[in-house]
Amino acid sequence: FIRILRRSDVALLFKGRHPMTAAAGHVSERKRARNGHASERFADLVHHVIERGPRACSELEAVRRKYLPVVPPLLCGKVEKRLDAEPTTCVANADEIARRFPRLYGQPVVHLEPASVVGSAADRMPLRVGCVLSGGQAAGGHNCIVGLFDFLRDHHPGSTLYGFKGGPKGVMTGEHFVLDAETVDLYRNSGGFTMLSSGRDKIESEEQFQMAVQTAKTHQLDGLIVIGGDDSNTNACVLAERYAEEGLSTRVVGLPKTIDGDLKNEHVEVSFGFDTAAKLYAEMVGNIMVDCISSRKYYHFVRLMGREASHLTLEVALRTHPNLVFVGEEVKKLGLTLGQITAQAADMVAERAKAGMGYGVVLIPEGLIDFIPEVGALISELNDLLAKKDETPVSVALSAEAFVIEHMSPASHAVFALLPEAIRLQLLLDRDPHGNVQVAKIESERLLGELVARELQARAAAGAYTGKFAVQYHYFGYEGRCPPPTNFDSNYCYGLGLTAGALISSGSTGVMACLKGLTKPPAEWTAHGVPLTAMLAVERRKGKDKPVIRKALVELDGAPFAALAARRAGWSLAPSFVQPGPVQFDGPTAGEITLTLQLEQDKVAGLPLPAESTFAPLTAHRASSSPEVPAVLSAEEPLGVVYGASPGAMADNLFVASQLTETYGQQRIEIVPASTPEARPIAFTGAGGKPLNVGLVFCGRQCPGAHNVAAGLVDLLAQRGGGQVFGFVDGTRGLFSCQAKPLTAAEVSPFLNCGGMALLGRSADVIRTPDQFAQAEASCAKLGLDGLVLIGGPVTNSDTALLAEYFAKNNSATKVIGVPATIDGDLYSNAVEASIGFDTACKVYSSLVGNLATDAASARKYFYFVRIMGRSPSHITLECANLTQPNMALIGEELEARRMTLAEIVAEIADMVAERAAAGKHYGVVLIPEGLLEYVPQVNALLKEIAAARRLGASCHETVSKMLTPYSAALLDSMPAFIQAQLMLEQQASDDKAQLSQIETERLLAELVRMELDRRAADGGATAAIPDVKFSPICFYLGYQARSSMPSLFDSDLGYALGQTAGALIAAGATAYMATAHCLAAPTADWRLCGVPLSSMMAADRRAGQAVAVVRPAQVSLHSPAFARWVLIRERLKLSDHYCNPGPLQLAGALACGPTQGRLRAEHASRADSLDEVQGILHQVGSTCWAGVSGDALRMVLASMRALRENLSVLAERDALAMTNPLTNHARMTQLDGEQMARRDN
Repeated sequence: FIRILRRSDVALLFKGRHPMTAAAGHVSERKRARNGHASERFADLVHHVIERGPRACSELEAVRRKYLPVVPPLLCGKVEKRLDAEPTTCVANADEIARRFPRLYGQPVVHLEPASVVGSAADRMPLRVGCVLSGGQAAGGHNCIVGLFDFLRDHHPGSTLYGFKGGPKGVMTGEHFVLDAETVDLYRNSGGFTMLSSGRDKIESEEQFQMAVQTAKTHQLDGLIVIGGDDSNTNACVLAERYAEEGLSTRVVGLPKTIDGDLKNEHVEVSFGFDTAAKLYAEMVGNIMVDCISSRKYYHFVRLMGREASHLTLEVALRTHPNLVFVGEEVKKLGLTLGQITAQAADMVAERAKAGMGYGVVLIPEGLIDFIPEVGALISELNDLLAKKDETPVSVALSAEAFVIEHMSPASHAVFALLPEAIRLQLLLDRDPHGNVQVAKIESERLLGELVARELQARAAAGAYTGKFAVQYHYFGYEGRCPPPTNFDSNYCYGLGLTAGALISSGSTGVMACLKGLTKPPAEWTAHGVPLTAMLAVERRKGKDKPVIRKALVELDGAPFAALAARRAGWSLAPSFVQPGPVQFDGPTAGEITLTLQLEQDKVAGLPLPAESTFAPLTAHRASSSPEVPAVLSAEEPLGVVYGASPGAMADNLFVASQLTETYGQQRIEIVPASTPEARPIAFTGAGGKPLNVGLVFCGRQCPGAHNVAAGLVDLLAQRGGGQVFGFVDGTRGLFSCQAKPLTAAEVSPFLNCGGMALLGRSADVIRTPDQFAQAEASCAKLGLDGLVLIGGPVTNSDTALLAEYFAKNNSATKVIGVPATIDGDLYSNAVEASIGFDTACKVYSSLVGNLATDAASARKYFYFVRIMGRSPSHITLECANLTQPNMALIGEELEARRMTLAEIVAEIADMVAERAAAGKHYGVVLIPEGLLEYVPQVNALLKEIAAARRLGASCHETVSKMLTPYSAALLDSMPAFIQAQLMLEQQASDDKAQLSQIETERLLAELVRMELDRRAADGGATAAIPDVKFSPICFYLGYQARSSMPSLFDSDLGYALGQTAGALIAAGATAYMATAHCLAAPTADWRLCGVPLSSMMAADRRAGQAVAVVRPAQVSLHSPAFARWVLIRERLKLSDHYCNPGPLQLAGALACGPTQGRLRAEHASRADSLDEVQGILHQVGSTCWAGVSGDALRMVLASMRALRENLSVLAERDALAMTNPLTNHARMTQLDGEQMARRDN
């Protein structure tokens, strides 16, 4: 379609005048209007493809540009300043501060008020003002500049606003560009610092100050706005003093920025960016908590950004209720050692094990180890020693480790020696620009987890612990710096920009723009200018005493910590997890502010917290919102079914038929109103006319929308004559042991539209042995089940078909229906347009990728290697690539088709890095599918050999290695140690494959790319010719953050509809079917609900070395429109920065509607209209062929329809042949064992 249509064709097509749609006059105008929205979106997508150009921004970014921030009315008009009667002092060291800042020290606080008189023409004279973004990124920085620009435009027409590029360095070098309305409008309410980019340089030396002075003189600056944190505002104060000393008229105003929340005092209630970051981290932690309580097998140790203060960790804990949270300031006050912290965590794990809970969540602040007195003393000593090493010529020949060991104190040496080698190396990494150890690069969550595991092993050996401790590690940091700002941060930052402009206009310098009263509506906020000297004290930095704005740590006697202290004991054992959900820009929760701000400003520790219950406000709101349903379900009339063709297997017909002798060859089913011609009415009764009893099992991995399947099923039976749903607890484990509970509307309703599978939980995705079949049959018989609904992905639905076959052979009364639910998107074909959860996962992952891409373009110094969950196929990675437009995305299916080796993949990435470096871009984003290694032939052969060795009883690394072919053994030995260990993990029970989620492919590729670039430089290649090549990779794994997220509106509706469809199929007596929905790109009311025989989706494959009929996971089609779009734009993305940020998942307003602008819209947008057209044509033909139709007309119709039937038969045979004789390496490799594979590759 994309390749053959001309632009004129597309235009005519979507205006309804193309020959393809000329015959569609039968379609009603109402239907056209209803489908118009989807058609317009699809038309836009097609235009983008034909233009061969990336999108300029995401849909959310375009909408947010139009948002008008709410600010105090006083900032909308002319203002005047009122000065406090009393001068200010400082935080500490008054004499020293007064000596260093003789011209600024003692200034009174400035209060901005509405002007009492109309200003003169002189008051509106044009100004020349500069602005600079300094330090780490924080959401809202762009709005500070936007507010400043609007103030100058409205109150000083003709003014010039200079944007200095790259942080303070731009002020020194004078590198800038003039900001105009067209440029500024592009960044309204957007995240990141991409407008100017940022930098951590400081203006410190005399030469640097002279350069900054010269910049002010050259541009005749009336003012300079410094947007930064405590260090940046300290620098702003020093610069303001220097400008005053030089007699310049340049006024300097600072703005409070830091996501860490440690820039606050009596004047600054909160720094901007904290609100957005805290809410995003809380969303991620809440999603992990729901995931945790759904599978009930992991502890999650989560480290949160916040280098020197624990405000973010405290806020997230108040919002989510973890089982254990460490607040660094408390650890320091209590003087806890590393051993005591380890014991505290181990005690919690042991107590939960006694209560039967082998899972939980632990929150850790980024700077935890810095707060541990013995470790903090070590880090402080390391800071001084490493600075001393740099200044000591004789130490150059010594390694950093040798130098510090030689000079550190005995106490610090003892602590240093106890730490694992990896942590010791992290402590010696390059320091940040302020001379500090980069605590962000120290994996304290992994350190604590390993120490807890060691402690529990010791207790188990002593007989004091009998539980199982499996742990997952997470670090949430960079993804929280550049999201689209919340409404609060958008309003706050815009107001700060207006305030800064007013302060410059009024002649104030050396002050920080402040807004107060932030817990009130924005219209009631007040604006001030607070002297920066009032916030200063003297601290030791880089071995010297320097004036600094002292960081605000968590106050242990403050209301936020008191609220935590009063509640955390109850969180240790109670099931108290809270899922706050994503940031909303519309709806009842869009105006929320942080709990920390509420508690601090209201000064009441007992303030009722929104997160006091186990359901957060957004969760409760969504649980009370009814899903939209297709028209066929919303009608009050009875339901019926219409039977269609009997399709063969997807491939390997004879084999599948031999495996499914009882259920093969069934007809397709569509759920319709009972009044439809040829429909068979559905009686919602079981044997003997009794109400239906239906069982439900969460089999597959967690996915958003699964709860709505249960809700839809429960509601259907309640609405259609009664019946009972039984939910099996802990998934298949409960099915085998008959552990079930009745599900009522009252019990299910709190989980409506909620993520995860916490209602019942899940266990292993395995129902396939004779014993398991028999146990499942016994459970169904015991409960008298008329039907059983199994929810999951390809593995689950394969088991569904085999279990239904077993039941049919045994004449069981229980009908078995599968529901497609998997975030991986690998249940996908014309028969299954979308699986539950895929839409949500893609939106959440794309949001995080967008945040990271924005961060990369803001800092301009990191390459982000991002691995995305999705098992073997690359569907999610492709969808995210099209939504976010990274510099590179590896699509496993394409790499396999090109038969690329690991070395070739690394070389391709290195080429992109080198090309960007040549263009001066030492940053970028690379997306990597979770299952990438399965598509590299040599590595896939290795994985298969390891699996085969394990099936033969090999358990340890040494034993497995001996059973490998020489080629695979050599490949394994060549890999880094951490990858070897991950490849050797136990295979997944569901499909006997490697645990792809545990293999850090992103780290492997980043390390190999680094080695390749070093090799090229050493060989004098192209990279060596570029003297400033910098490759600083940072690796991320996006997995648990999304698979238990709150479902999108699309997935909520889809899950609910499929739950009702499954119930209707059971009532109709169907078994071995998958409940499906079609025309999903159309509005929900137009969806069509069907039952597809599972046998028609199956083919031959291998499980544990045995041939079996399965539903194969769908691979990314290299001929699909989604992949075609990526191919068309990716070359331009390698060197350009066309990053798009789809923003957080929206559940209210226009941005919440419909599926993502990805494969569903690209490949199925016109399906509803096309089906309507087919029905219309058939109706027209039928009306024409009446009893008295002419013979010529009848013969022509027959000839045409016979030809059409033959063509459709040929198409079906071709598709089956393509599946039976696959052309891809991946499919061919299923026919080869490991030794054959190695021989072929050699």
